[in-house]
Amino acid sequence: MANLPCYPLRDIFIAAMNDDIIMSRKAQRDLRNLGYERDDMIDCIKSLKTSEFKLCRIYPPNPFPHDVYVTRFHRSQEDDPDDIYLKFYMSKINVVIELMSFHLSA
Repeated sequence: MANLPCYPLRDIFIAAMNDDIIMSRKAQRDLRNLGYERDDMIDCIKSLKTSEFKLCRIYPPNPFPHDVYVTRFHRSQEDDPDDIYLKFYMSKINVVIELMSFHLSA
């Protein structure tokens, strides 16, 4: 697939601000393992930058292209930043984020 995001950040931000996010079981487990709350995950998504985009590709058996970002996220001033790997696609005509992965970047 292309070296450009498949989904505009504007659409991603709107979905995140509206909490229109469906999380896979894996992403839910990832969030729990990090000790993050849902609001932390939403703030992380809303902080994405174009420069943090890594790739867009299809992960079978899902037919939708997934965007992958790696972002440095500060949960609070007191916490050290985490390098977070996010993988998601958007469904329902770019209205809902389907979050597949949310974990520390390797």
